[in-house]
Amino acid sequence: MSEQLVPVAIEGKRVFSSDDIWSECARMLNSQDIPDYDGILNWQANSNKRIILLLDDIGYYFRRSEKADQYALRGKLNKAGAPIIVASCDKVLPAFTDYDAPFFDGFRLHYLKPVQISSFLNTSGFDCDSSRLERLMDYLPSTIRSLIVAREIMSKSEDRSKDLICLADHFHLYFKEKFDSLNVQAQRLLICLASADTGLTLAGIRSAVHQDNGRISPYLKLMADSKLIRKDGRTPRGSLYTVSDSLFKLWLRIEIVGKA
Repeated sequence: MSEQLVPVAIEGKRVFSSDDIWSECARMLNSQDIPDYDGILNWQANSNKRIILLLDDIGYYFRRSEKADQYALRGKLNKAGAPIIVASCDKVLPAFTDYDAPFFDGFRLHYLKPVQISSFLNTSGFDCDSSRLERLMDYLPSTIRSLIVAREIMSKSEDRSKDLICLADHFHLYFKEKFDSLNVQAQRLLICLASADTGLTLAGIRSAVHQDNGRISPYLKLMADSKLIRKDGRTPRGSLYTVSDSLFKLWLRIEIVGKA
């Protein structure tokens, strides 16, 4: 009799060590009998099942854990009958490629292409107005998770005029925390840039916030370095500054500026 594969989804933001992976696995299985790695092996053997750990954003684990812990995790995953791990990451980390890294050559890397909306509609069975879906996806990365979020928003209401408001509301807590963590001057500049339909030059920002270049320029540089804003220097009349994340800009326009 072959093993039954059991997928277990784990959110990488909750993982600080390899022990967290096993405890999260137990939590997702809703079982108190498998508090650690050995308990998971026993659970698999007794139930004739094999766990597939679907770890989203594994980069959090590699940034937070020590090398000794990473070596220990790889050793346990390499044991016969151990759970199989499938992980996602937004970029290829040195943890996968550096020769002295514990997981050097430890994963078989697959590069996922952006999801096509037409392919999603053909395979998901979700019947909707494709133009409405495309409008929502203009503010989201081309991933399956984004398409699921967009589908949830469209399923809640048939009023497409409220789609963007619902989208901003879906991410409200995340963007509120992000905005609140910034200093006052950065908040002022973000509101100024979000208020404009297109980018603003330094002169345009100066006119809008009524401050001189000496007060503005250092903050614009810091914000550009941290990817909060984007500087486009291709225009002949001066560089244009815009909010880098279109979804963050949408949230700012709806929640603070007062227009979508």
